[in-house]
Amino acid sequence: MKLNEGRVRWVVRQKREGEMTDARMAEAMKVSASWVKRLWGRYGGCEPKDIAYPARMGRPAASPDAGSTLPCSGRHRNECGARGLEEDNKEDTGLHIPRNTIHKVLMGEDMAEAQPKKSGQRERVRFERTHSNYAWHTDCKMLYGGRWFIECMDDASCLITGFGVFEEAAGKHALDVLGKAMEEHGRPASVMTDHGSQSCANESESGRRGETEFEKELARPGMRHALARINHPQTIGKLERFHGELQRRLPGSSARRATRPSAARVRAARGTYTTRLDRRIRRPG
Repeated sequence: MKLNEGRVRWVVRQKREGEMTDARMAEAMKVSASWVKRLWGRYGGCEPKDIAYPARMGRPAASPDAGSTLPCSGRHRNECGARGLEEDNKEDTGLHIPRNTIHKVLMGEDMAEAQPKKSGQRERVRFERTHSNYAWHTDCKMLYGGRWFIECMDDASCLITGFGVFEEAAGKHALDVLGKAMEEHGRPASVMTDHGSQSCANESESGRRGETEFEKELARPGMRHALARINHPQTIGKLERFHGELQRRLPGSSARRATRPSAARVRAARGTYTTRLDRRIRRPG
């Protein structure tokens, strides 16, 4: 028997009348007595007719009437869309109105059109190459203990083609891991990295962008260097997922511990933990 709105209302009425004990009501509804007490604590102050069970999940829907005049006035002022109005209103008045609410208001005033392609749940898309060695991903992860784990992963098969543990995340170490991986598995057509300093040179104040040793090495054999979008770790999300599993399984690691430990803890752990680390890291099967 599953509780519904009518059964919860019956429990509230019986509690108010006081003719039945919690144990008898729990036996009649086939629930525990503690659950009857929780229902009374949640709905005891409501009238039975006003009880809605189960409660609606998520945040309450925002009413567009509260800010209807504000976004419309902004629309006439600078002729921008809902996204621009959201930023303008927050900057001018300090009041944040969600862009979806603003868009509904603009649609009611015939100032915007419906966007059916943006509504509804999108189909799941898997970003992966069809064949191995089309693309590799490479990244680094700071382990508990202060050392850095650098690895290469094949995009199609998710095989860790090469890895290493180093004292620092330098470009020479990333090149060392990549070179050994290519000796064993062949040369990939492209290598994707983030904008870390070990694999990519950022623009200087003059607007010019240099070139790291990692990038120069990729250009020599004719491989393509693909850069992930800034602040978008989902691009190399397979490696990010592997990093989480690696941190969870290594000794001394915990999901509750910080990824970057304090300097004192690093110095204290280097004498014992890092020697065990080299023996524990294995290529996933």
